[in-house]
Amino acid sequence: MSDKTKSALPVTPLYAAFVGIDWGDEKHAVSLCAAGADTVQRATLEQTPEALAQWANGLRARFPNGKIAVALEQSRGALLTGLLQYEHLVAYPVNPKSVARFREALHPSRAKDDPVDADLILDLLVKHRNHLRPWQPDAVATRQLALLNEQRRHFVDRRTALTNELLSHLKAVFPQAPELVGVDLGSALATDFLKKWPTLQGVQLVKPAVLRRFYYGHNSRAEHLISRRLALVKAGVALTHDVALLSPPQLGYSNPGGATRSAAAFHRPTRTAHSGALRGPSRCRPFCQPARSGSGAGPAPARRAGRRPQPFPQRVRRQLL
Repeated sequence: MSDKTKSALPVTPLYAAFVGIDWGDEKHAVSLCAAGADTVQRATLEQTPEALAQWANGLRARFPNGKIAVALEQSRGALLTGLLQYEHLVAYPVNPKSVARFREALHPSRAKDDPVDADLILDLLVKHRNHLRPWQPDAVATRQLALLNEQRRHFVDRRTALTNELLSHLKAVFPQAPELVGVDLGSALATDFLKKWPTLQGVQLVKPAVLRRFYYGHNSRAEHLISRRLALVKAGVALTHDVALLSPPQLGYSNPGGATRSAAAFHRPTRTAHSGALRGPSRCRPFCQPARSGSGAGPAPARRAGRRPQPFPQRVRRQLL
């Protein structure tokens, strides 16, 4: 073998001990073997920060002159996060498929047993760690971006599931709703509309001016679209009059825990942020500015100029907004 080939081989670091952990939700099976020893010590470890700290500090006191390699079937999670807090522990994530195939090769019965799995993970670490990589955390910004992307995917999937559930409800009791609120059932217009009027019978009791004001308040101002929707409300025929289907417990999109309320929650942070940004400068001004004295103001406005402006009544303010 040439010198070039020898230099290409990975250098295996020396460890004072090796640990294989088969993790669980509440407790973990642990198999430990000191470097150069043949005996395996088995124990269980509770999934609590206190138990993990006591165990890690005990290993530090027992093996003060070297680091300890710890293999586990996790690339992220509570156990791995806890292990990374201790500099003397070096985590080696192991692919669960590798452990399963290793178990199948050595134990054809395929009976899963936590102590045996911990021994298998330990055996992989001791004999085949050249094929494993110690866990190296990415930069903080990279990990934050990955978490944000994962959360966004989760929210999008959750929102899609809720809107599909909502559409299923609407097809059964209010099929005109998608035309009245638009194709995006998770929008603020759709959720607010369905919370106010969860059935066609309910929206037909409302005056057209109220509906028009509602659409204007949600930035839907296209006259042809509003006219078509108002005509649909006027000429619409209810699919069902069954009280059992139209009662609030059955209308999952209208009760407090229903799909619409949940879907609206995904928009609430964005809407709140925009509302806060818009509300900041607007609060600096009253609704009514005092008339300025000067030419054209007249004597009466001039007398009122020094008065404190009175805000509009709450009802009138809501209509303006």
